[in-house]
Amino acid sequence: MKKLAVIDWGIGGLGFYRTWKKHRPDDGIVYIADSGFTPYGKLDEVEQRERLIQVFKYLRDQHAVTHVMVACNAASSVIDEIPPIDGMQIGGLIEGTCEYVREHLADKNFTFIGGTRTIESKVYANKLTDLKISQRVAQPLSALVERGDAYG
Repeated sequence: MKKLAVIDWGIGGLGFYRTWKKHRPDDGIVYIADSGFTPYGKLDEVEQRERLIQVFKYLRDQHAVTHVMVACNAASSVIDEIPPIDGMQIGGLIEGTCEYVREHLADKNFTFIGGTRTIESKVYANKLTDLKISQRVAQPLSALVERGDAYG
């Protein structure tokens, strides 16, 4: 039986959770808001991978989770370098976002905004090299969104 977990540093992944539940209301989901830990965007790549491995193993061992969605761009930027975790399938936001951009925005000029860690990783620029994109750090923006102050 599949069991899904959604991971984020804060509450940003609630949008993913709501969308998932809208389409699959009977699925059980474990939501981890890891906000008691250092913000993911402030971790270097090694620390981020180590933290995610720790969280993944906790979810597998304590909650029988089989599928994980990393609903954080900073954390998603390192999941390709994490070795497989037995019994788990792990995905992040970046692949789906890139697919959406290619399908709906490939003929547009646009800018990705995000936290320092995400933008400095150049993950979107590296995956979308053939498109006209730019990237900008919007660091206080993510903090405002996390606390629900979207109108600043």
